[in-house]
Amino acid sequence: MIRRGTAEAAEAAEAAEAAEAAEAQEAEAAEAQEAQEAQEAQEAQEAQEAQEAQEAQEAQEAQEAPEAQEALAPFANAQHAFATALDDASADPSLEHLLFPADAALLHTRLGLYRGNVRAARRRALAGAYPVLAALTGETYFDALALAYARAHAPHDADLNRFGAALADFIARYETDARYACFADVARLEWALHVAAFAADAAPLSAAQWQSIGAPRLAQARLAVHPACAALALRFDAPAIWRAHQPGGAWPARIDAPAWALVVRPQWRATVIAQTQAAHAAFVALHEGASLDAALAQAFNVDPAFDFGATWRAWIDAGAIVGLIDD
Repeated sequence: MIRRGTAEAAEAAEAAEAAEAAEAQEAEAAEAQEAQEAQEAQEAQEAQEAQEAQEAQEAQEAQEAPEAQEALAPFANAQHAFATALDDASADPSLEHLLFPADAALLHTRLGLYRGNVRAARRRALAGAYPVLAALTGETYFDALALAYARAHAPHDADLNRFGAALADFIARYETDARYACFADVARLEWALHVAAFAADAAPLSAAQWQSIGAPRLAQARLAVHPACAALALRFDAPAIWRAHQPGGAWPARIDAPAWALVVRPQWRATVIAQTQAAHAAFVALHEGASLDAALAQAFNVDPAFDFGATWRAWIDAGAIVGLIDD
């Protein structure tokens, strides 16, 4: 009996301890829940305060924006007037009340220095991209051309290497004398050479790699063209004019004949190789994503006697075709 009573007492004590532990655990859980709710409430309050602060800042900025624009308006107007004066000396008087000195003649002289520097920089950029055209036309003509072009196509890019992109089309409208109609084609060729000089590089497949492809796969493949390449169809023989201005070059017997040129960059210097009309048609088709078979079909439509073997060797030797396009 004593042992039984002792066991019951022990069980009762354990039950009491377990109840106390459960109550303590529930209390801890309740405290944790209260802490989490308090943290969430605080975060919500902070988010609301941040939102209110942002809205207040936006409202203040919206209120201040017109004032800021109004305050900057004279400066913006001065910038616009100064930019206009750099291309047009007749705009100088508009700056008399904006810039020092007040002396109109002295202001005109000082603006002339800026004007001269800007024009010289633009001319140098064009001459760098179009050296053959500059030599062909002479300094006086090229100076006038550069000035007229800059007025029609004011540069909007800090990199003047891109300034002459529209010169060929501009010359086609600018030059109305039929004796100089070839200038536009010369410009097209030289711009392609200029762009090629800055194009990305690409490593062509080796002869062994080309041979490993096999004729059936090659015929159905789309070929990767070197990024520097450009195929040009020209009204005049601009490539002959360009070659005449290279070391050891001679002026061609005639230039009033159509020509097809391929600008390539086999290593680090861009150059020009002559193409037939059929080769031009094939290369353009390849450049546009046609398979070799489809490109050759276009070439043979132009000339049934098209010499693909010689053309292919010229393309590979020049690094114009660098590999296959993975579909």
